[in-house]
Amino acid sequence: MATATKSKASGSARKPPRSSSSNELDQLRKEVENAEAKKTRAINRATKALRVENEELEAHLTHAVKEIGHLRFVLEKVVSLEGDVRARDLEIQNLKEEIARLETAVASGRPTALAAAAAAGSTGSRGLDALLGRKRAPDS
Repeated sequence: MATATKSKASGSARKPPRSSSSNELDQLRKEVENAEAKKTRAINRATKALRVENEELEAHLTHAVKEIGHLRFVLEKVVSLEGDVRARDLEIQNLKEEIARLETAVASGRPTALAAAAAAGSTGSRGLDALLGRKRAPDS
């Protein structure tokens, strides 16, 4: 019995020596921690790069949206101006037809309101200048 008590006392007083498997376990833990740290750093770098790329893309998108808005404005203006040009072309065509009709009337000797106004020298609202859309000076 004395030996059993002695061995119990000596076993509890001493720590068991570290085995090689315990050292390997510590080494593996360190490697796992290093790998996780590398992974975290890589994720952080990738996240930062994606954020920078996202900011650049947002800037390009903002510029593109502004450009689209400007192009829409220009397109609307073009459509409006084309309408104005068509209206003026129609007015010019009508005036050319009126001039041709009046020249034919003058050449044939038939009196027209325009020819009568020109012959009378009228300066009223029905006068030659008024019919042609010209403004006369007050003294004429």
